[in-house]
Amino acid sequence: VAAVGERAKQLEDLQILLKEKIELGDVVRFEAAAGNIMDSYLHLQGGRGVNVVLVEMSGATEELAHDIAVHIAFARPKYLTREEVPAEVVAAERATLEVATRNEGKPETAIAKIVDGKLNGFFKDLCLLEQPYAKDELERAEKELDKMTQDHVDIIDKAAVRKEQEVMEV
Repeated sequence: VAAVGERAKQLEDLQILLKEKIELGDVVRFEAAAGNIMDSYLHLQGGRGVNVVLVEMSGATEELAHDIAVHIAFARPKYLTREEVPAEVVAAERATLEVATRNEGKPETAIAKIVDGKLNGFFKDLCLLEQPYAKDELERAEKELDKMTQDHVDIIDKAAVRKEQEVMEV
């Protein structure tokens, strides 16, 4: 609680110094565990930060952590892997895809296979490790991680704060 009061005082002092009204939006605090790498990416638009991504990784270099932060800012994944997508989200998407596929007049015997293929595309949009890598869209992010390091790499934590106040955490 004392730290919050101290930060509020620092913010007030900064407002006086700059003669600008400063409003603090969402705050995400990270503390990297010993031996882990933390990096960030700040996307500016019109001179203002509109998208901030923080990443903590083990077994990675600072360059790799930064590249993954850039990728997250670009691709906006909601989950790390398909296993982390809640079952109810997958079930709802599957139901929607089945209805859409039936409405397209596809044969009943082919619907399950078509829906599975479309569901793979759904996971590709949502899951970081299945997305095309921002620096090389011919490769998946997971393959790029494997190529860049001989050691096992884990993305321990990530968060993105965007101007629209959308916060993504995994």
